[in-house]
Amino acid sequence: MVYNYSIDCNSSMKLLILALFLAVSLAEIIPHPGPVDSHAPLTYKVQISDPPSKRWAPIIRDYNATLHRFLAFVDLLPIPSGFYNGVEWYAKNQFKHQDFVAEVDAIASLSGLPFEKIFFLNFMYEYSTFKACTGILIRTAEGKVIHGRNLDFEMYELLAKLVTNVEYYKGEERIYSVDTIVGSAFALTGIRHGAFAINCDTRKAKDFSKDLISVLVDNAMPTLWTLKKTLEEETSYAAATKRLRTVETGGPVYFIISGVGRDEGMVI
Repeated sequence: MVYNYSIDCNSSMKLLILALFLAVSLAEIIPHPGPVDSHAPLTYKVQISDPPSKRWAPIIRDYNATLHRFLAFVDLLPIPSGFYNGVEWYAKNQFKHQDFVAEVDAIASLSGLPFEKIFFLNFMYEYSTFKACTGILIRTAEGKVIHGRNLDFEMYELLAKLVTNVEYYKGEERIYSVDTIVGSAFALTGIRHGAFAINCDTRKAKDFSKDLISVLVDNAMPTLWTLKKTLEEETSYAAATKRLRTVETGGPVYFIISGVGRDEGMVI
């Protein structure tokens, strides 16, 4: 099938997807399928230059059953019938950040889960009205900065068993590491080794619909994808802070960053 949409039709598609995302964002029913025991996150070593399907293969293999259980939780949400119609076409034909889409596509293919659901979940920060988290920077008398974070999402009993650590290498050199939730292309917390560490924390918007408009209509970079790309592409504390202070993100956020030098720490 050949798609030959005009600019007006493309805009209509974006607005339709936005309206559907907003409908889910406004839902306040949070189902609880029961407690899940916590676990010690596994650590994976991957090569940055490898295609997403190769990097994600061992991770999805080990976490696939738990990821399916999480998607069963999502299916309990009051999502309108037909919500996902057109999401995959929009993502692969209209969405600006195709490197992000490639990661989602690999996760969906390897897990056997629908692309449109994985893509939707990767906007958890932008659409969720029940997100929360806490970050902290402590400066000692000697100027050493201690950096910590806590993730306080409502569905912690399911997310706990999806947390893993991924170390990204170029050859034998470890470049950066992230703590992430399996199924997400983004990162919530990460370290660029020898340079800086970042985490994101919730910053509430007066009108959270603007978050989705920024990403889906104005092509801003998804908020948590910004964090991961900063870890991958910036090599110094100064460069990272400059990028995080100037890039347009999909939603309001606090980026908390620390460096390796004396007194290097900032809330952006």
